[in-house]
Amino acid sequence: CLVAYINKDTLALVDKGDGDVSEMLSHCNDTTAAYGIFRITEQYDKTTATKFCFVHWSPPNIPVMQKAKMSTHKGAVTPLFRPFHQDFVVAEQEELTEEIAKDKIASLTGTKSHVTTRRSLKMAQPFVRKFLGGVKGETQKLEFVDKDAILDSIADVRNDNSSTSWCVAGFEGGKKLPKLALVASGSGGLHEMADCFKEDQVMFGLLRNKEQYDRSTVVRFYYVQWKGAAVSMAAKGHTGVFSGAVSAIFTPYHDDFLGETVDDLLANARGKIKDL
Repeated sequence: CLVAYINKDTLALVDKGDGDVSEMLSHCNDTTAAYGIFRITEQYDKTTATKFCFVHWSPPNIPVMQKAKMSTHKGAVTPLFRPFHQDFVVAEQEELTEEIAKDKIASLTGTKSHVTTRRSLKMAQPFVRKFLGGVKGETQKLEFVDKDAILDSIADVRNDNSSTSWCVAGFEGGKKLPKLALVASGSGGLHEMADCFKEDQVMFGLLRNKEQYDRSTVVRFYYVQWKGAAVSMAAKGHTGVFSGAVSAIFTPYHDDFLGETVDDLLANARGKIKDL
């Protein structure tokens, strides 16, 4: 949707539609400032994530004094469009396309491929990681009991048509070669999710939460890290080498929090989740 000035102090709805950002910008003109919001979808592995982008249309032909006055309005206008994942200031329609927006979002969420930016490194000598104490590289590789089960459960959490709102995975097996396995999933929200965390285990999860902002309901995803209070320092350190690989499985998400006890976890979540 797009709103624009009809006089120096009044905004009005220009139009709304189901096309992409180029359709929205086609309703802008060269002499009037406008604000809009559009939605895109980002595909990552088996999941589809919805992202929102805020646009401030500021064409070069607006008189300087008028532009200065309108700039004082932006602070009041922007919150009306929140929450959004990315904002753009645009003076020409060619400056913003669906592809540009998706590329920017992918850079923020970490889903953008950087293969093309690394061509200059092809001739560099490969990095060989060295480990202390006889630890071998294969012991640093994240293994799974059933990777598809985890990915399917994460996809279910991300599915707006599913009632599943959380899933949790944890390590199984011996200390030397632990494997990540799906532990549980459910539709009861964070408190139900917290019930499945064990004080002697290291676990990870993804939570979907609907949050109300003014008249809009927004879906946000949270990555949850659990290191139970009874887990030894040695076990925390050993499983800690997999933290980056585990996080990648649950990416993208809006925010994260962690805990060692349920009370600790909920306290940290209250600082991140609206109206918890």
